[in-house]
Amino acid sequence: MGCCGSKEDASDLESRERINRPSASRAETNNLSRDKQQRQFNWARTGIVGLRDARLKELPKEAIELGVTVRNLDATNNAITVLPPAISGFAKIQRLVLVNNQLSSLPPEIGRLLMLKLLAVDGNRLAALPEEIGQLSKLEKLTASRNSLRALPPSVSSLSALTHLDVSHNVLSGLPPTLGQCAALETLNAEHNGIHELPLELGSLKRLKELNLDSNNVGTVPSEIFVQCSSLQTLSLHSNPVTEEILIAVDGYSNFRERLRAKHDKRIDGGVLLGAKGLDDGLDHDTNRTRIVVPHT
Repeated sequence: MGCCGSKEDASDLESRERINRPSASRAETNNLSRDKQQRQFNWARTGIVGLRDARLKELPKEAIELGVTVRNLDATNNAITVLPPAISGFAKIQRLVLVNNQLSSLPPEIGRLLMLKLLAVDGNRLAALPEEIGQLSKLEKLTASRNSLRALPPSVSSLSALTHLDVSHNVLSGLPPTLGQCAALETLNAEHNGIHELPLELGSLKRLKELNLDSNNVGTVPSEIFVQCSSLQTLSLHSNPVTEEILIAVDGYSNFRERLRAKHDKRIDGGVLLGAKGLDDGLDHDTNRTRIVVPHT
């Protein structure tokens, strides 16, 4: 009897412990809930919404509901297919990073993010950028490489603060003449497209320092770029039909080379160390590529 009673007492004790003790799955759920609440608290406190590598197919409602609190949102490496119109609530956001997702378009509401300084949408499925992007008057950096862009909207002319534009690895057949109105632009990367002609309006880009047009179909360069782009330091034309003979015949090209050589000679006199290949800012003679290489003496 005593033995049986002991077994029954032990069984009853285990049953009571199971009832009173939360299951492992319930504890895990509670932990996840606390983590989620803590994450949302941090988002609201800092204005920084980190969503990298989160296996998302859409922006979480909790992030969107933060509205004007959000200053920086990074959702790199997800599977987001669409941005809701509600992103217009991010009225004070400055950095929006959506690299490596599955976006096929951007909503017109993107134009309401008037405080935006950086927009990164590289590695998506975009065939076009909305006209409303021209409303982003404070945008300094726009990167949209590795998409399927066929053209840039004329409204880019209104991006008065833009200093860096990367539209490389798309299917652009040309650049809009209105791009020449982006007076602050310093770096333009349009390599690996199908560009065959450059608008002479690019000559208005007085602050342009670097123009990368590798792997396109460029046959020549307008004289306006050589004559008027007084800050231009690098013009890269690898894997294009253009040749040195063609450029030599373009008005302003010789002066452009001399201007660069003078700047580089000044750097050498100032003690700047050069690599083994010297300065690579002019034409080389590799038949597979063309690049402006300025010789130095």
